[in-house]
Amino acid sequence: MSPRCPHCQHTLSAWRALLTWRYHTFSCPYCQQTLRINRPKPLARAGATLGLLTGLLCAEQHPDGPWPAIAVGGLLCYVVLFTALWHKVVLSPSEPV
Repeated sequence: MSPRCPHCQHTLSAWRALLTWRYHTFSCPYCQQTLRINRPKPLARAGATLGLLTGLLCAEQHPDGPWPAIAVGGLLCYVVLFTALWHKVVLSPSEPV
């Protein structure tokens, strides 16, 4: 089950959070409340680690070296992990800055 906005109780999809630039905060599309994802660092670290390993494994076959493979592999691993683990995300209202 997808997480719900603590303010308006609407179900939020993972794609809305993936389309934001800040990986730890985003706004609810229904009530515009700024939400914070609790503990986002393990998810980002896992995606980066898997991307690095994928890129290193593909580095020998890529003519431009390992960096394009690491970048694409990291992005793909992050998106796959984020969507797979989205139902475990806990959202809370963000504190005003």
